[in-house]
Amino acid sequence: MSRMNRVMEINKKEKYCTVESGIVLDDLNNRLCPDLFFPVIPSSHAVCTIGGMLSTNAAGTRAVKYGKTEDWILELEVFDGTGKLFKTKNIMDFVGKEGTTGIITKAKLRLTEPLKKTSLSYYKFINLSDLMEKLDNLKNDKGVIGVEIIDRTASEIMEQGNNDLLFVEFENDSGDINDSKQIAEIWKLRDGVYTILASKGYMFIEDPKLELGAMFNFLQWCKKNSIPVFGHIGVGIVHPMFKKGQERLIREMYKKIVELKGEITGEHGYGIVKREFVDEGIRDKIKELKKKYDPTNILNKGKVI
Repeated sequence: MSRMNRVMEINKKEKYCTVESGIVLDDLNNRLCPDLFFPVIPSSHAVCTIGGMLSTNAAGTRAVKYGKTEDWILELEVFDGTGKLFKTKNIMDFVGKEGTTGIITKAKLRLTEPLKKTSLSYYKFINLSDLMEKLDNLKNDKGVIGVEIIDRTASEIMEQGNNDLLFVEFENDSGDINDSKQIAEIWKLRDGVYTILASKGYMFIEDPKLELGAMFNFLQWCKKNSIPVFGHIGVGIVHPMFKKGQERLIREMYKKIVELKGEITGEHGYGIVKREFVDEGIRDKIKELKKKYDPTNILNKGKVI
């Protein structure tokens, strides 16, 4: 699918484009620059494809403002399990379904104008409870476009000190840092978290989603077990990371998330490893969609359900 990477159409007036599913997000936004951009930006923006973002319904560092991939899709072109190729506006039959209901070949994407000015505040916390209080206070700030965390464990591994770190981006000048180069450097640090942790042996990344009220409990559990965490805490999605040999701890984490009434996956998908933890409502929905689009069950067989 990576060879299907063409931009078919860019409509600047109506702010949309049509692309093949294999196009890499950064390549697309470089084509759209400087007038428009696709605003869902995962930290893997240099390598992730639109098709991958669609199949997992990815979020990103500015998810507080821009939401998830589903919020920016106008139409899809899809092959179903019978070999039928068609266009559809029933996007949620395929977005976030991990290729189990159809193979997405093209997408018509809604676009927006790039932010002209942003600012950033960069907080350090000794106590996790103070970070959570700050997070709660930010909920009513309409200027906030993204809130990211690097917890103390991750910060120590990255040699960035022994504090919990919170990055808050604003679409105005209310942040403490207004210099664009300095802001870019800080985001470079945030984007590089996975690479640095992976180089230290933390190869396995997870993506639970929890309500704010349950997040403190979850982060405390991670801290107790020396699990580094970073991610889009502003929308409740975080990324705990694990080393080889910690599979038992990962399963323990899944049970903790269920206990806290969270979601096992917020943006990476269930795949095979998390299959037994799929919510029954999601399982039933995919089974119904399979009957409609893939009656012989040949698409991504064994994934999710």
